[in-house]
Amino acid sequence: MANVLVTGGTGELGRLVVAQLLAHQHTPRVLSRQTHLDLPQGAESVYGELTSGTGLREAVEGINAIIHCASSPQEALATDIGGTRMLVHAAREAGSPHFIYVSIVGVDRAQSSYHQAKYEAERIVMQSQLPWSIVRATQFHSLALRLIQSLGIEMLNVIPVPPNVRLQTIATGEVAERLLALTEGSETGQVEDMGGPQVLTLEEMIQTYLHVRGRKVSMRAVDLPNSLFATFSSSEPQHSAPAMGKQTWEEFMRGWYHERDSYPVPQTQNPVRLEKTVQVHDPVQVSVIEVSMEPGSYVTPPHRHPGPIFGYVAEGSVLFEMRGHPPTIYRQGDTFYEPHECIHLLANNPSPSGKTVLVAVLLGEPGQPILTPIQLQAGINDPVDGSHSSCS
Repeated sequence: MANVLVTGGTGELGRLVVAQLLAHQHTPRVLSRQTHLDLPQGAESVYGELTSGTGLREAVEGINAIIHCASSPQEALATDIGGTRMLVHAAREAGSPHFIYVSIVGVDRAQSSYHQAKYEAERIVMQSQLPWSIVRATQFHSLALRLIQSLGIEMLNVIPVPPNVRLQTIATGEVAERLLALTEGSETGQVEDMGGPQVLTLEEMIQTYLHVRGRKVSMRAVDLPNSLFATFSSSEPQHSAPAMGKQTWEEFMRGWYHERDSYPVPQTQNPVRLEKTVQVHDPVQVSVIEVSMEPGSYVTPPHRHPGPIFGYVAEGSVLFEMRGHPPTIYRQGDTFYEPHECIHLLANNPSPSGKTVLVAVLLGEPGQPILTPIQLQAGINDPVDGSHSSCS
């Protein structure tokens, strides 16, 4: 039996790692900033913060191995680089626990700041003077699912699809099994990369999604250069890996929807958290709303507003598609405008991990709803009522 510290132990991969450790009679210790965790019986929790180093010395006491799953695309410098450095320092002071780091296939060639931070964290681990293992994996099936759903596939009849995107997704549980094997074995160093059993185009993955869900949707090629999709574009160096995974994308989809209705589920059914109405020049009504969107979620079905809207992105990013315009990503600090009666087809959070917060000012007549849902004609993104308002 081994005592194993797990960072990121409440995340998707970390939870499965904890379950694997418990199933094999090990004692997982989950590092968390939360003081009260809902953990399975037999798992321990310890308070600690990777970004500040608080509690790390206590967290590594008596530990035989560390499985470092924690990561933050939004705070990569503080968490992935700074946090890894402080965790390595604490581990070195505590003795020589086996330090197992979870990375991503292709971080040594990717251009994004997040992947570069993961690569820097790898170098920190390599230079740690600890026994170490680094395992790189391709994208999880669940990440691809969130990305596909962020395109509005459950709402629209014609969806924007970035071209030349290829993914080699893998089951999260299979990566967790590999981490368990590294914990129990003697293999150290840069171990073999892990990839899923198939390399598929985004269009192929979407077709499988539609088949499993029983939906018919048309695809329209649209470049989204500032989105996460660009990371997986075939115009960039290919980040493929040996096909160690067994579960296919279709098997994942069928298993997922056998257990769930959709994913991800927004934390609230009503995304409006703050509404303030101010009467100005009669008969104008001004509504100020704050909208919070969880990763991969959307705000409402296609709709129109009775008056113009001015707004800005306070946190994260949002993917908008207005009728007559290509999909556009607005990022933190960007402002946006929608004219009177504009048909708003899609508003979602394209990030797989970060929250989005919007603030919008809506102008309309007193007593009017702030939005009106619309139904789309079969096979196209035009409203059934025959109106053809564009957002010019």
